[in-house]
Amino acid sequence: SRMLAAVARPYSHGGKVARLTLSMGMTVYPRDASEEPDALIRHADQALHEAKRKGKSCLCRFDPVNDLRQQEHQAHYTRLVEALERDEFCLYYQPKIDLSSGEVAGVEALIRWQHPDRGLLLPGSFLPGLENTDFTFPLGDWVLRQALHQIRRWQDGGLSLAVCVNVFGHHLQQPDFVERLSLILQEFPDVSPSDLQMEILETTAMNDLDEVSRRLLDCQRLGISFSLDDFGTGYSSLNYFRRLPVKFLKIDRSFVQDIIDNVEDQALVESIVKMAHALNRQVVAEGVESVAHGVPLVRYGCDLAQGYGIARPMPAQAVVDWIPTWRMPDLWAAERPLVDAGDRYGRSLR
Repeated sequence: SRMLAAVARPYSHGGKVARLTLSMGMTVYPRDASEEPDALIRHADQALHEAKRKGKSCLCRFDPVNDLRQQEHQAHYTRLVEALERDEFCLYYQPKIDLSSGEVAGVEALIRWQHPDRGLLLPGSFLPGLENTDFTFPLGDWVLRQALHQIRRWQDGGLSLAVCVNVFGHHLQQPDFVERLSLILQEFPDVSPSDLQMEILETTAMNDLDEVSRRLLDCQRLGISFSLDDFGTGYSSLNYFRRLPVKFLKIDRSFVQDIIDNVEDQALVESIVKMAHALNRQVVAEGVESVAHGVPLVRYGCDLAQGYGIARPMPAQAVVDWIPTWRMPDLWAAERPLVDAGDRYGRSLR
């Protein structure tokens, strides 16, 4: 502390005032490393870097708990890189239903890890903490290629389905994202880019609205359309939403799960649908966990829906087998005449 205070005092030289900053990292023997002398130097150096990261002019002690966490993170990162190289990842697909016609409107591609020891893992068990790392570049490119491969396979079998993929914010914000996307699309000349949709998080868009908007417009010129995911959980600024060149707005499941009984959620979802339609966007509701959840959505004029009440995510071949079995629930179909009558009434007033 005395060293920090002494160095922080300004001094004069040649009529000018100068100030210095001092960053220090320290570790303690034997608590932090009792058997490896080199580890002490390494730990002190890590503490020094932490002091610099915090803004300099400070002292940081080595944190063994944080160091263990970083080691575990690095080991997990390395294992994910190996998993990609070993082709252990796969895509599952969750259908989306057109609430007007009852037809299957497309699918959302969801990544899974077929772990050799732990079985099939959901992304929540292996992706958190890696969204802003360089691993998102090869993994994001892999997801795009896999989705395009699957579109082509379905087309060869006579099935035409649009596939929506989730895009990592860190991946999207790279300067060469559009160029890389264009090259990937060129690998599949027999697949229309309009059959590939992308989903971005609301919080991703808000980080740098102008730059993200330009990136989306560049992608649109390639034929790609975008969906804004988790709407309502981030900034929810209408000005931001109005400026984003997205075709779909996805209502977060947290607003849909209680829509059957919660009057406030009902009013909120209905307002979001009307607002989106006024801005010429389509609305997708996720989290439709039962037939009953879909009834108010049809009534409000929501365009698309997905959730366990329709179908769980499934392998590609299972999608082919499932589609012929899908029928629009009678409760949803019963709401359609009421919605159509309301639309005709509204148009006559206009």
